[in-house]
Amino acid sequence: MSTWKDELPDDLKASPALKDITDVKTLAKTYVDQQVFLGSSLRLPGPDAGDDDRKAFHTKLLEKVPGLIPTPNPDDPELMGALFRKFGQPEKPDGYTLPKDVEPPEEDVKALREIAHKAGLSNKQFQHMVKELHSINATSQQLQEIETQNGIKNLRNEWGIAFEDRLSLAQKALVVTKAPQTLVDAVKDGTAGPDTIKWLHGLAKQIGAEGINMAGAEGGASVNARLTPIEARAQIQEMLNNHDHPYWKGDMDARNKMVELHRMADPSLV
Repeated sequence: MSTWKDELPDDLKASPALKDITDVKTLAKTYVDQQVFLGSSLRLPGPDAGDDDRKAFHTKLLEKVPGLIPTPNPDDPELMGALFRKFGQPEKPDGYTLPKDVEPPEEDVKALREIAHKAGLSNKQFQHMVKELHSINATSQQLQEIETQNGIKNLRNEWGIAFEDRLSLAQKALVVTKAPQTLVDAVKDGTAGPDTIKWLHGLAKQIGAEGINMAGAEGGASVNARLTPIEARAQIQEMLNNHDHPYWKGDMDARNKMVELHRMADPSLV
């Protein structure tokens, strides 16, 4: 019994594609279905395709699969911008919002928003960056405060009982020179470092603030002007080396002076 396949060439008769085709009607339906499928399918651009054909393909692809994010050319700002916005980049820098528990200075916020927008960050990434920077700054500030406190502690040990006098003299230099209020406040609240206080003390002596601020200091250092441990020990040694000094003759004022010098030489005796 002959069939519709008998009229086909031998190579088509043996094709696996016709295995399940039983008659011409089924063949026609299969052909029509394939044409419809091909009409709705996308053809990948070939190696010779130009930019226009590739963009057209991307456009059709996004129409078919709206959630698809194609990999753009990194040198194309427009395509890269579209990709960043897909990932949550605001349209403008002021679209970034701060984390609830962080409030940096407004001028810093503006700069950070500009940087984040240029980098294509999402709002979530921006908030994470702000939190990390805030944490780093807080840690750095704490370490700086600890370093300053340790420096002041060492300066207290170095100046001993004369520390308060010299600190007061440093503050006098600020008044005389009409220093910026920020520096005045820093010395007052203890956030100024030891090097700053030393410098101000030296400046005060140079401009003559010492005579204004400390009684008895105009004629040079004396036992009435409290000395640093080093200065006090130097005076003690001078008195001990000078056997003609009244101290060796039992003079009471000289002995009281020696006691006072020892008190300033060793602040722990206070």
